[in-house]
Amino acid sequence: MKIDLYSEAKVSPRGKVNREDLTRWVNNLLIFLAPVGILYTTSILGILQQPDHLISLKDFVPSKMVQGGMIVYVLSTIQDLLRKFMDSKK
Repeated sequence: MKIDLYSEAKVSPRGKVNREDLTRWVNNLLIFLAPVGILYTTSILGILQQPDHLISLKDFVPSKMVQGGMIVYVLSTIQDLLRKFMDSKK
């Protein structure tokens, strides 16, 4: 059984995506990644700036808040891709 989800059509038929849809999705992935990256960087900087702190690998393990942001990122990207499939023209 072959599932064909890609279309060469200029306007994607419902249930398929074309190259333009995929390009927009990848651009959105990068946009959605910025808040998670800022959150992670801020949490690491907060840990490293504590007085008399010795740096260890544990410092770079994402906190629960950052992990929550990563989960929201993954769910948002899946939702965005599904929206591309559903919003296509008939």
